[in-house]
Amino acid sequence: MLAERVGFDSLPIQERCRRAECHYPAPFLLMSALAARAREEAFATYEKYFAAEQRFYYRHGIFPASKAFPTESSVTAENLAKYYVVGSPQDCIESMRGFREKFGVDEVDIRIRVPLGPSFAEARDAIQMFGKEVIPRVR
Repeated sequence: MLAERVGFDSLPIQERCRRAECHYPAPFLLMSALAARAREEAFATYEKYFAAEQRFYYRHGIFPASKAFPTESSVTAENLAKYYVVGSPQDCIESMRGFREKFGVDEVDIRIRVPLGPSFAEARDAIQMFGKEVIPRVR
């Protein structure tokens, strides 16, 4: 689970922030995200670029083994999806709402492209889809 991997316990982030007297209203997440018309299309693109990048990190010890990812071959788009925002616009809406509910997140900085791809045109299309179909329904 993401919370355990990054060192959070069961105490909601907002409460941890309040107790620490943070000056920020809520935490934000920086994560990879990809939306496409069809879930299958998004997952195929995510596998080709984003999962490949994560496997590179795994191979070089930057992405450590865990219960969720015991081997390099377990680092797939399907397995990564619960930790990122990927899929159809509806999948992305549900993921973003889930992060908000679980972690109290009210801001997300999404990375739509990695050095391997997708192409700039595909990234532009994903950004436009997020802006038109995802973000308005998550607010």
